Amino acid sequence: EVDDRVVVLGGDQTLSDPAFVGFARNADLLVLHLALSPAAAPPSPLLALHATPEAVGKAAEASGARGLVLSHVVEPRAGDPAAAVFSSADRDTLVASAQAVRRSYLGQITVAEDLQCIVLQ
Repeated sequence: EVDDRVVVLGGDQTLSDPAFVGFARNADLLVLHLALSPAAAPPSPLLALHATPEAVGKAAEASGARGLVLSHVVEPRAGDPAAAVFSSADRDTLVASAQAVRRSYLGQITVAEDLQCIVLQ
């Protein structure tokens, strides 16, 4: 919190704890990880560490955040047999992941890039 602006960083989490939505309530900017693609499904161990794109969208909308930054867009290692579960397996997968978030979250969405700066207005 700086002056009258609030930024909430979500970090690695599944967004299964409803207390996080309350903590992020009405943030000016909510930063959540978009590590997984819509293809992520059990038994992927990554589901114990990261939220699905659908969960990201629902949590962002429930929080009332005015803006959402999707970070931690993970690129799979070359030859990784689980590559399809990562949000940035390829451009189409990244678009599908962001669209899955958009189905629930109606505010402004930014897909973060390395070293990107975002100005709060």
